[in-house]
Amino acid sequence: MTNLIFPASAALLYSLASFISRRALDEGAGIMRQAFIVNQVFVFCFLPFALFDKHPPDWSLWAWPLLTGFFFFLGQGLTFAAIRTGDVSLQTPIMGTKSIFVVIIAATVGVEVIGLKIWVAAFLVAVGVILLALPKNIDRKKRNHTLLFALSSSLSFAVSDVLVSAHAAAFGPGTFLLIAMLTCALLSWSLVYFFRAPLKEISSKAWPWVIGSALLMGVQAVLLNQYIAQTGKVAEANIIYSTRGLWSVILALFLAGTIIHQSDQLTRSGAMQRFLGAGTMMVAVVLLFV
Repeated sequence: MTNLIFPASAALLYSLASFISRRALDEGAGIMRQAFIVNQVFVFCFLPFALFDKHPPDWSLWAWPLLTGFFFFLGQGLTFAAIRTGDVSLQTPIMGTKSIFVVIIAATVGVEVIGLKIWVAAFLVAVGVILLALPKNIDRKKRNHTLLFALSSSLSFAVSDVLVSAHAAAFGPGTFLLIAMLTCALLSWSLVYFFRAPLKEISSKAWPWVIGSALLMGVQAVLLNQYIAQTGKVAEANIIYSTRGLWSVILALFLAGTIIHQSDQLTRSGAMQRFLGAGTMMVAVVLLFV
């Protein structure tokens, strides 16, 4: 149970990183430029674990880390699209649907034995997501964009996580994850074509937010993926990771008027609705230990 602090900590760091990412975008960092920088930073975050990986890589399984990196890249791009066009305090909770996708995929391909508790927990996460998406103070177009990009991102990351759970241990977990992140970083060079301006034109006001969000994203990715690679418990990890929905609501309240975008601030009724949804997700987490 002690190891569960890793996915739990990843949930908190992800929520904070999302708000910082939005602030970087508000300062003119640019969605494509920020995604590019984040994915390059990931390589350095995962590098130490590959250097000290005691498991010799099984190169006959080379295709799996490459495929994992592709789906991770796709998920990253969709996440930043959700942050850029939607409501961060809604986007982050909606990403909790990843745990549902993970359970379904893991059960389908036989990666993990999914017991009744995990199915019930995943269902509660789904209920929580519905509650989180209900507040009416959000512009319909903005809400629809958030749902579309966040759900697509969740599905992509779910596939990536299941691939880690299924193949990282056999390949060599540290090297597997580094190759996946290298693949993601290399694919990110395709984003350069879509830059509105070169990296050097990112303002001095935006750079601290860009670097801060990239480092937090990198650390939380290490915590979650290393836990999955080492334990294989991809469903359990993602249900715990879904608590980022609760953290996003708490941070939206505590950071209102500071680093978060004005449009992401919540009304009292909207906040209560989201606390109810996030609380339902927390019940799902508690179920895992009953």
